[in-house]
Amino acid sequence: MKLTIKNGFGSNKVIDLNKDLEFNVVKGEQYIFSSGFSNYILNFKDNQESISLVFNVNGKTVTVELNGIVPFLQANNDSTQNPTAVIINKSIEDKDLDTILDNNAFNGSEILDSLE
Repeated sequence: MKLTIKNGFGSNKVIDLNKDLEFNVVKGEQYIFSSGFSNYILNFKDNQESISLVFNVNGKTVTVELNGIVPFLQANNDSTQNPTAVIINKSIEDKDLDTILDNNAFNGSEILDSLE
């Protein structure tokens, strides 16, 4: 499974997720979980200051903690600058990431779930 982090300057960082991961999110970055997981569970905790994503990857459980993203998700309005987005899609091809994620496509912070 892959996590692609796209920042507001257009550069991408790709992490191959095969173990648990925890990090602080940055406003304006976009996080794309894709390729190679069968299901996931979304948990809110820490008084809505973090999101816990639990993926089933090849029969193994992988947990990803995104700290500090929930307040961004709650502030979803037209005046929000540098939005934060989380994309969860098990069928995204690497070459399609840029067309799916366009910084100008979001006017607030969102979780987009395209598992179906």
